[in-house]
Parts: sequence; structure tokens; C-alpha cells
Amino acid sequence: QMFIRACASNHFGGQDCDPDRVIVLYLAALARVFLSDPRVMDTLLPVVQLASGTFHRENLVDLYLAKFQVAGNGAHGLMLQKLYMMFLLSIPMSHSHQTTNEVLENCTYILRNRKDSLLPYSVGHDEEDNIIDVGDYDVLVAQHMQADIVSSTDLSLAVQIWQRKLAALHSETVT
Repeated sequence: QMFIRACASNHFGGQDCDPDRVIVLYLAALARVFLSDPRVMDTLLPVVQLASGTFHRENLVDLYLAKFQVAGNGAHGLMLQKLYMMFLLSIPMSHSHQTTNEVLENCTYILRNRKDSLLPYSVGHDEEDNIIDVGDYDVLVAQHMQADIVSSTDLSLAVQIWQRKLAALHSETVT
């Protein structure tokens, strides 16, 4: 709930809102939660901001799109951006033409720039700590990469499925 409220405050430009670099991490955590159980979003939204208005699902989508470039900063940026787009592709909602185009452009950007390897975080240690062997560490990283939904999801396939759903939704509304 705290993450959603912080995102709402940032979206509405609250004076005491967290900086973008923090909101990017909140959005990543929320995307992982929502991808694992989409029902959680319904329990958290809408958020009523007393002075600013109500923060709805559409506002959350706008925030993910607005923070896409900021999320791309740093060594793990492309992975965060892919996580953002995977989340947006997974939620059922009526997208505006502009939103649909922006999601597709962002997915195209990720597909053009994707890397096949997960960049492991550098972890400091004391000399007294048990040090993991480099070979074991590589195995551990590979296992985590296989288990991670961001690494294991084929974004191009997800985009194709999303486009089919949009086409079916459009044909239902036309008829």
C-alpha cells in the first residue's frame, strides 16, 4: 500500500513525493507482485489522494510509461524496462491509441536492445564471510535467471498475444 501511495503522490506531483529513482524501484516491485497475482491490483486501486484526486489503474499505466526512460538508466535498466512492459501487456484494460503505440514502441526498443545475459549485482563482503566459489556463483546466477519471469519470458511472443487480444477487443466493439 505504501508503494502505491508513493506512486500516486509522484504521479500527482506531490511536494513531498519520493524521487524518480525510488519510484522506479517501487514500480518494479509492484510489477512483480501484480504479475504473480493480478488480483492484488484490485485490492490496492483506486487510491484516494485527498488533495490531488483519485489514482486509478489508468494513472498507474501512465506512470509506468512516464518512468520507462528513467527505469532504463543503469546496468539493469533494460531488465526493469522489460518488467514494466510485461506488466503493461498483462493487464486487461482499454488502452487508448496513444498508450497502445507507446507500449509497442517501448517493446520494440527492448527487443532491439535486449541482452542475453543477466548482469549480476556486485556484492561486497568481509574477509571473514564465507566466500562463494566463482563457478558456484555462475551456477547460482544461471538458476536465478531461469527462475526469473523477466529473463524467461519471450517479450516478442507476449506482444503478439497482446496484439491479438487488442484486435479481438476492437472487433467486438465494432460489431
